[in-house]
Amino acid sequence: MPAYVSLFPPNYGYNGNDIWTAATTDLVNTTAAAVFELAFASSGPVLAETITLQWGGESLELTVEASTNAAGTAIPTKDVGDTLAEYAEVVAAAFRENGLLSAAFLITTSGASVLLTSRTSGVLDLTVTGTLTNTTITDTDGTDPNTEPNLACQLEIWKVADAFNDEEVITRLHATYDADTGTTEFNLGGLFPVQPALPNENSIAFAASLSWKRDIATGCWQEYYLRVADKFGNPAIAQALLRQEGQYVVFHGARPEDHDTVNFLGFVRPLHGYRRADGGTFRKHVTDVQPDWVYLYTLAEITSCTVEWEVTWDNGDTTTEAAPGSSFTLLEKKVYWIRSTPYDATGFTPPAAGVLPWYYTFRLKGDAGSGVATIYECRYQIKQCTDWDHYLLLDNGLGGCESVLMRGKGVFGFDARRDTARKARTSAFNLRDGEITTYNPEAQKKLDLNTGWHDLYYIQHLRQIITGTVWLIDTAKKRFLRLVCETSSIETHADDGDLYALNVTFKTAWIDRAQNP
Repeated sequence: MPAYVSLFPPNYGYNGNDIWTAATTDLVNTTAAAVFELAFASSGPVLAETITLQWGGESLELTVEASTNAAGTAIPTKDVGDTLAEYAEVVAAAFRENGLLSAAFLITTSGASVLLTSRTSGVLDLTVTGTLTNTTITDTDGTDPNTEPNLACQLEIWKVADAFNDEEVITRLHATYDADTGTTEFNLGGLFPVQPALPNENSIAFAASLSWKRDIATGCWQEYYLRVADKFGNPAIAQALLRQEGQYVVFHGARPEDHDTVNFLGFVRPLHGYRRADGGTFRKHVTDVQPDWVYLYTLAEITSCTVEWEVTWDNGDTTTEAAPGSSFTLLEKKVYWIRSTPYDATGFTPPAAGVLPWYYTFRLKGDAGSGVATIYECRYQIKQCTDWDHYLLLDNGLGGCESVLMRGKGVFGFDARRDTARKARTSAFNLRDGEITTYNPEAQKKLDLNTGWHDLYYIQHLRQIITGTVWLIDTAKKRFLRLVCETSSIETHADDGDLYALNVTFKTAWIDRAQNP
């Protein structure tokens, strides 16, 4: 039987986490280990009888005695009241006291027999010298567990593409099989060419258009399948690489090891995690001029898609606002970024003069085959704008990107560095030229930003800032500016607090040679 995948990877995984799969072959003889067997009968061996066991250059003499001894070389005699199975366990326990035996052999019993099974499968010659009364001793030599020379497993990860000719190998892996199980494991985590997929910069500004702003988030996910084969010979050559059942999806990012499993029901898998530690959800904090996006992996084709908001005003009234533009279609098994906030609230119709939006919910509606229905919702809480609001775009660790409001007062700086060298003085030395020269000036802008005060759950959510990739959203020039997080440790909350804030330091992710505004 050809090699086959015996442990399938998860249907959905993250490239930054472990993604385990395993392959199994029948070309490994899993009973190839060497075995000594002592099968007892009647009253067992007699006092003072001896046997010598030899294996792999080792030799051990065992003597039948009334009980165990300090050297661990005794075969205890059988008590009158013991059954043969009970006696076998007594002898096995005595053998386990011998360090040489227990290091080389797995010591077990089977009925009235004691089995000494080599811990390492492979060629191993066994010899028994001497005999014991009422005991049958057999020695089964170990053999090479691999029935073919240089036996190993070859596993290939293949990219799934829309067209057959666009499919290609992502990587090839090789591993030897476990001699006891005929199985080998592979960790696919970190092997996929996935990365954050930023929304188009033209979606930073909100403007009415013929269709709602969205696009395929190319590069942040990969669908794949596996091929596997035995390889052997000299040199080892793979047999037919058979495609295995199933197709799988891996996303950029990683889940924390203590995360709760969330089962997604419906037609999309959100690449966001607005969940509280207690399992509930929270509203994301934004201003009414903050750009934001949602990232959705579609499990089916969704047609007749439209966007609407449900707005709750500060007087308690609720209204529904339809987004401009015509309906659109989301293709199956794609990740889309979709603009989820209006650029400002001026398009909303307030229920009364002077009221302000307090909550709003982004709602994507569409038809996945059973009529138009709500496909996905993202809930927001509106924060009052300040004169020092800044917005970050955060690689959220779940395959998507999302904006982050930094509404506390920030501090901005400029870090510069240069190399220096001292020149030898000459008779022409003067103070104008000096004797120390500088070269290779480099500088980075520095941003010390603060989230402002938020509730516990949103602050816990923002821990991702110091592990994910971050960009500054330049709303004036409609662009994303890559930043490097300089903060490595934050305190998120205290047990007796109500509101919390984070202070995080960044530098620009490029080097300036000069600074001329």
